[in-house]
Amino acid sequence: MRHISTILFFFSFVLSGQAQFITLNPTSAGSDDAAVLIFDAEQGNKELVGATKVYMHHGVVTDKINGTAWKYVKGNWGKDDGIGEMTKVPGQANKWQITFTPNIRAYFGVPAGENIFRISCVFRNPDGTKKGTLNQGEYGWGSIASNGDIYVNLNNENYVSITAPTGTEGLLSQGQTLQIQADASANVSQMKIWLDEGSGYVEKSVVSSGKTISYTYTPVSSISLGIKVTAIINGQSLEAIKKYDIVIKKPTEIAPLPAGMKSGANYDPTDPTKVTLVLLAPEKDFIYVVGDFSDWKVKEENQMKRTPDNKMYWLTLSGITPQKSYVYQYWIDGKLKVADPYTEQVADPWNDKYIESTVFPNLPSYTREDLGIASVFTTGQEKFNWSSSEAEWKKPDVNHLVIYELHIRDFLASHSYKDLIDTIGYLKRLGINAIELMPVSEFEGNDSWGYNPSFYFAADKYYGSKDQLKKFIEVAHQNGIAVINDLVLNHAFGQSPMVQMYFDGGKPAANNPWFNREYVGQYQWGYDFNHESQYTKNFIDDVNRYWLEEFHFDGYRFDFTKGFTNYAPGGSVDGFDQSRINILKRMADKIWQVDPKAYIILEHWGPDGEETQLGNFGVKMWGNKSDDFVPAAIGNPTGSFAGM
Repeated sequence: MRHISTILFFFSFVLSGQAQFITLNPTSAGSDDAAVLIFDAEQGNKELVGATKVYMHHGVVTDKINGTAWKYVKGNWGKDDGIGEMTKVPGQANKWQITFTPNIRAYFGVPAGENIFRISCVFRNPDGTKKGTLNQGEYGWGSIASNGDIYVNLNNENYVSITAPTGTEGLLSQGQTLQIQADASANVSQMKIWLDEGSGYVEKSVVSSGKTISYTYTPVSSISLGIKVTAIINGQSLEAIKKYDIVIKKPTEIAPLPAGMKSGANYDPTDPTKVTLVLLAPEKDFIYVVGDFSDWKVKEENQMKRTPDNKMYWLTLSGITPQKSYVYQYWIDGKLKVADPYTEQVADPWNDKYIESTVFPNLPSYTREDLGIASVFTTGQEKFNWSSSEAEWKKPDVNHLVIYELHIRDFLASHSYKDLIDTIGYLKRLGINAIELMPVSEFEGNDSWGYNPSFYFAADKYYGSKDQLKKFIEVAHQNGIAVINDLVLNHAFGQSPMVQMYFDGGKPAANNPWFNREYVGQYQWGYDFNHESQYTKNFIDDVNRYWLEEFHFDGYRFDFTKGFTNYAPGGSVDGFDQSRINILKRMADKIWQVDPKAYIILEHWGPDGEETQLGNFGVKMWGNKSDDFVPAAIGNPTGSFAGM
């Protein structure tokens, strides 16, 4: 019996220790009560033990008891601005508290009648580089999600909840109906649905028993609909309220693409209050541009026009504030929300908060994890002022390049172009005359070699701004050093909008304009570009032209060019392949039309006959002679330099 008592005591101690991670006083607090939340940094991962300041990034969950969607959020991640700053519990070195007064509802600004089921939060230090959390799981006070988000339960013994429609907006065709439904926590003596179409709430449906009520609504035009449900449970009067924006979808307007417009954001050279957005999206039915400029709501006036060939969508937005960064997405066919594949800056709700302001200042605030990756446009940008030395720059002879392959994250702890500029002297003293930057176009996450690309026109923000990259290339040229861009055009990863726009059954759809549905050959990373497709050829030409013209790169090292084929007899791409040679020659010709002296280096690993053809055409091969070079460098006459 003594052993059992000891085990029970230990189990009780563990539970109480976990429960102390968060304490809500009073523990029975509901939406309309004042409360104090206490965080104990000595529990859980202890990252905030000894912190001089702790912030609570916080909001509420109003959709359902076990919901996770944050609403009415308070806090600016990574900012030491006082919003959400906690205070120390008197006499406690590592306990922090925040007070919700006059009550939880008023503190967060939640309208009367809207349920509050949980407080959602994350504890952080001022710059957001450290977080206090526990392992994923259910706890006595609430739960921890897989991403580390914390949810603190509130008291909701009796409630009524609007279960349909979900979300905050919907697209309907003319004559299409909207189903409205609400559920109660217990049997009601009365429950009603009320709708506000702009002139106040009007009763639409009533029941006098049960736990459910529904109503079928037919809108006649786009509307911001007020939905209210009232109920009486055990003599207690309750209500739930939500706004639901309905947009009646119109037939897509057919109009030719304005002259000079191309994919992505097109800025008016004379009017910085306008931007024209263009998206290639064959076989799609309708598309809206949605962003912070529309408060992330679908609006009739933001439905895109379609070109007569049914391939391009475009829209001109006006009333834009010059030099302000706007975050936007394309919402396609009422099902899909994607960023612009041609965007020059990505907004990442998961990873941007970990980029230091010293590396990339003034990132737009974008935390919509429910919407995913978005794109950014900024009108009235000041063009980078290239030094006059650029006009005098002459590339080193391609046959006498000494190339330093450089991964910015591993080369510099600061992972920044600014500090890379400061190291030019060191690199020059090594005797090199070219630097190959490992992939700098936007890749998934922050911490990567870059061979998991997702956006090909956006310089990855983890290293700094596009102007800082341009400045590095300029300074390198001033020191006699060429800069080569390591590009990955064999494959793209799943955050690419071009993958997502045509995706079915866990892989690119059969009608995807750019990607093969099945991977060609035995080497497989991400999703495989279809290099036989004219869409892919056009896209690759756009990418290659962009980095040469916009950034003054001196050429390219292309990753795994043996994959640039749809020819794989017996499932292998290792054999001689004339179609692959033709694809690469075509690409090279297009590059040399832009810059006749651009370097083209292939990581090919192809048959000798294939590499000979390509070499005679004027491109170079990336190989690995380390095993032969190192012995030779120390005087051991072993190894071979044949086949170079």
